[in-house]
Amino acid sequence: MPKQSFRLDRFGGKYQDERVVAWQSVVAWEAVRAMRAAGLERTRRPLGVSLVFYLPSRRRVDADNLSKGVLDALNGVLWEDDRQVMDLRIRKRLPPIRSPRKRGEGGEVGRVEISVWELGDDAECGA
Repeated sequence: MPKQSFRLDRFGGKYQDERVVAWQSVVAWEAVRAMRAAGLERTRRPLGVSLVFYLPSRRRVDADNLSKGVLDALNGVLWEDDRQVMDLRIRKRLPPIRSPRKRGEGGEVGRVEISVWELGDDAECGA
């Protein structure tokens, strides 16, 4: 789910699209589950991160907007703050071209594969 700028309500308050909030919650919970299974804890060290997005449609979406939602969801889970990410690799994978969908067909679901590695002590993250 791409994360874009906050939206403004009619009173001038900021809010995030509820679909983005739901996506970030799923990402955070899956990360917690994977970390517990691997016996890992949150780190404060500089990190490298690889994100591979398998998109459900060929609709155009910016890679940086896709990454923002995931990185923000993992704040306080995998790392203290995404400022620790010193090496970021983002890839998008599109589905094959198919005939147009018939009306009423839905259920599109995408996924993201996340790989994280610690960088050497000489990397500075300012966190």
